[in-house]
Amino acid sequence: MPSTTSLPLVLLAAVALVASLATVADAHARLLAPEARSPGFCASADHCEPCGFVPKAGARPTANVYARGQPVPVSWSRNNHPAGFVRFAIIPFDSDNTFANFEQNTVLYTCHESTCRSGDARDLNGPDPIPGTPDSNPCNATVTLPAYLKDGQYTMQWMWFSGASYYGQPDRGLSDWYGCHDFTVRGGAPLIAKPTGTCPQCMPEGCYGSYKSGIPAALAECRAGLAGSLAAIPAAKPVITSTTTTAAAAPVATIKPPMITVPAAKPAATTTTTFTAAVPVATKVPVPVVPVGQAARQG
Repeated sequence: MPSTTSLPLVLLAAVALVASLATVADAHARLLAPEARSPGFCASADHCEPCGFVPKAGARPTANVYARGQPVPVSWSRNNHPAGFVRFAIIPFDSDNTFANFEQNTVLYTCHESTCRSGDARDLNGPDPIPGTPDSNPCNATVTLPAYLKDGQYTMQWMWFSGASYYGQPDRGLSDWYGCHDFTVRGGAPLIAKPTGTCPQCMPEGCYGSYKSGIPAALAECRAGLAGSLAAIPAAKPVITSTTTTAAAAPVATIKPPMITVPAAKPAATTTTTFTAAVPVATKVPVPVVPVGQAARQG
């Protein structure tokens, strides 16, 4: 039987646990809608899996059915934290829920504070409009399901990264935070092939205000790599252009002369030679005329 002194300790521990949960809830972001496989807070610093602490066996992809190309509203909590970006990635449900797999299948970037702001117009890094009320200041975005998704089951990962305000210090960053939504695609827009040589969308284009500047580094690297690969194709053309007299003119001469010389040039030359050859016949006519005239005068 527990002692009377142990009960207050148990109650104190329970109160401390509730207080800590309230503090956490008021201090971090999490996926609010659509329903998350693991609805709690999931940080990389806590060694959280890409989809939270609920295994795939606990997922319910059949409970959420969308059409191909359908816009899906997504919301997450600001909870007093400014800055950073949110990344959305979609992978087949039966594929591995790994960080690398999600990273390779990113479909959209947006700002963490998309449609949500500080409650203090003078301080963009300030707390929510109603401090102490977790999830009361949601941020929002819309993810349009790509037309290359075949009918089947999928997992969409929400990831908030590069956030700020570590225990009220706006210049100190936070770890990454994750959440996943499982769903089914059935019908919708005509199925297309998955595009290649493209980068994910970024909406809006660049995050400012309480952000330092620009776009996510991964997106900038993708665009730089894409620009480099596209620039490499025209870069080869000046090499060919600089040798136009040898490399470009030669193929033209090789292809076109047989078309012109055989049907036009050679028959024309043959016909001209035939008519020219008849002219010497006239030179033989005066030869007998001279003797005939002379013979007449002699007679």
